Amino acid sequence: MVRTHELYPVTKEGLVLPTDVRRELLSEADRTARAYDHRVKQVMVSLATEVKSVLTVREDGQLSTDLRPLYRFNITVIAQSEKNRQTGSYGFGGRVPFSDIPDLERIRMGAREAARQAIVNLDARDCPSGTMPVVLGPGWPGILLHEAVGHGLEGDFN
Repeated sequence: MVRTHELYPVTKEGLVLPTDVRRELLSEADRTARAYDHRVKQVMVSLATEVKSVLTVREDGQLSTDLRPLYRFNITVIAQSEKNRQTGSYGFGGRVPFSDIPDLERIRMGAREAARQAIVNLDARDCPSGTMPVVLGPGWPGILLHEAVGHGLEGDFN
């Protein structure tokens, strides 16, 4: 007996995102990011989808199946002023039927956020650098220091 374990209930139609729909979603993100500010010079948008088909066999012979759709939508924006070029990015995704992906408002919001980050970064000051005092209290700070630089200093590279 095969049981279907529907953690992500999906119809057959929910596993397909037509090419014209994909194209429109990607184009909308591009248009929205470019409209944010004239200093936006390049927009890179990607939409990745996959479906995992899982079959589990128990010791007693019982079979269980599950379909697991997954998508990821990424937007990266490059903004440029006279002598400065900066990036901003935004991404989202999840395990939902692909028919739920065409959420244009979420895509527009993500494109605006990526563009906003790039524009803000154009005016960002460099962070302070150089030799600075570091004060560590007992407990966890020592572990953080060890994880940050300790393994490399151990020489065994494990």
